[in-house]
Order: sequence, then structure tokens, then C-alpha cells
Amino acid sequence: MNFTIIANDEISAKNQLRQIYKKVDAKPDLMNTMTFDCLSGDINSIIEYCISVPFFAENKFAIVKNPLFLTSKRTNIDFEEYIDKFSEYLNDSNESTILIFYLVVEDSEKVDDILDKRKKIVKLIRDKTRVLEIERPDFNALRTIILKKFNKLNNTIDDDAINYIITCVGNNLSDIKNEIDKISLFKANSHISKNDIINFVSTNDNSNIFDLCNLILKKDVARSLALLNQLLKEGMEPIVLIFNLAEQFRIALLTKKYLKKGYNQKEISSKLKIHPYRVKLASELSYQNRILRTKILDLAQLDYDIKAGKVNNIHGIKLFILKA
Repeated sequence: MNFTIIANDEISAKNQLRQIYKKVDAKPDLMNTMTFDCLSGDINSIIEYCISVPFFAENKFAIVKNPLFLTSKRTNIDFEEYIDKFSEYLNDSNESTILIFYLVVEDSEKVDDILDKRKKIVKLIRDKTRVLEIERPDFNALRTIILKKFNKLNNTIDDDAINYIITCVGNNLSDIKNEIDKISLFKANSHISKNDIINFVSTNDNSNIFDLCNLILKKDVARSLALLNQLLKEGMEPIVLIFNLAEQFRIALLTKKYLKKGYNQKEISSKLKIHPYRVKLASELSYQNRILRTKILDLAQLDYDIKAGKVNNIHGIKLFILKA
């Protein structure tokens, strides 16, 4: 059987790969496992490996990374030969070779949207391989993963500390693993509190943007300007900052709208195609719709004025905060 792994997180994809090895009751070894990269590989080498017999084993594995020809993403590589050769092979594949297409797109798009369903090769992949689409875990699943990881490292951790990790880092398991490893290095075999997380975890842009939105809405000018200066020092471009602020206000506005209609946070995250924790953050910006709309319109005008050369970008953002 052949497989296609699609994920937007490397750790999730690797876990699924291990599950495949278990399913076929085989262990990968150097003689019967080869990994190819479509961005730098040779399609003829991949096919030659696939049609050859295993070396003193029942099965062999061919892991094909970055099959971007299955997506609508533009590249400077001509994948026509890949599509032709894989189409021919899949229609008459070697039963002793387990071909695994391995596609990890580390961004916020839903896994179900990664494959370009209009392409014939995608229809063939769905027909000739078992497609495993791994979504990033939801908020509750992330809590369980983090708790188990700390317990495995002989650490205990408070519930609010787990929640703060998710708020700060987001839902990328690779980023979460890195932060957990860093915390455990300094707090080995001990209890971890929220203050420890605050001291050791690197917050991501989503958390910082949420905090800035909240401070602006609270009219806390001093702390808003302090956080703005921090983001600018960290290298965030003013135009990107304006876009992210407007996006956070927009998510807050839409979240309020859907909550009023009776949708729960999971349903809202599905409609907006964002992770539930972002919806959770947005739901905490409990301000009037009129205020949120005004902020979005003000940011749109600021973006126009900056691009038209009417105002300096950093000065313009500071005026926006002062106007709050």
C-alpha cells in the first residue's frame, strides 16, 4: 500500500510516518529506506528505486518529500516530468515498495485545502494511495500533549502555565517542543508555574499582537507604546504590524458575530480557518462592534496614508495609539 502524508507541522508528519511503519509491521533500515526531495531530486532515480526489489526484506520504503506538484503553490521547478512518471508508476506500482508522499506546509492554511483537487495527479493520488491529512491539534489536545511531554521529562506543571504556553507559542508542535526543551533544561525534575513560562518562553507574534490590541482598546497608551517599541526592535515591519492589528480586530469582530449567532469556538475557528486558540483570544476582546469597526477603518486609512507618503509609518502608528 502507498501513502500520502499531508500536514502543516513536521512533528505531526513524523508521528504519522512512525504509525505507517507500525501498520505494515516493518522497521526502516539503511538498505531499504530512501528519502528523496522533489525540490532537488531526480525523478528517474526515484522511479528506479521504487521498481527495484528490496534487499533481503519483504518491503522497502521510498519517502518523497515536497511533492509540491500536488498543490497550487508556484515554484521555479517544472514538475511535468514528475507528474508523468509518478502517474505511470502509480498505475502499475511495485507491491514490495511502500511509496510515501510526504508534504509538510508549515503555515496556517487548513490541511484539507493544501491539495489542489482540480489536478488529475491529485485525483490519482487519492485513488492509488491512502491519504492521511493531519490537522494541527485543537486546544484540548495541545494541553494533553504538553502535559505528557513535561511528565515524560519528570516535570509537573500548573494548568494556567499550560494555557499560557499555548497562548504565547501557538499550535505549532515543533515550536512547542523547542520551548518545553528549553524550560526543562533550566527547570529539570521540578514544578513549573506560569511565572516560569513568562520568564523562559519566547512569545510569538500572535500573542504580542493580541496584547497590543487589548492595550489599545483599554486606552493604556504607555504600555501600548512600550510594546510597540519592543515589536519594532524585534524587526517587525510597520506595515506588517498594521495588517496584523487590523486582522486581530477583524477576527474579534467576526468572533463576536458568530458567538451571538450561537456558534461555539471550534465552529468559529473552522469557519474562519484559524486555530481555536486565536478564537479564544479574540473572544476576550469583548468591546462594542462599533469600536472594533472604527479601529479597522482607522488602520485602513493609516495604511493608505503611509503608502501615499502622507505620514511616516512609525509616527503614524504612534498617532493611532495616542488617538485611542
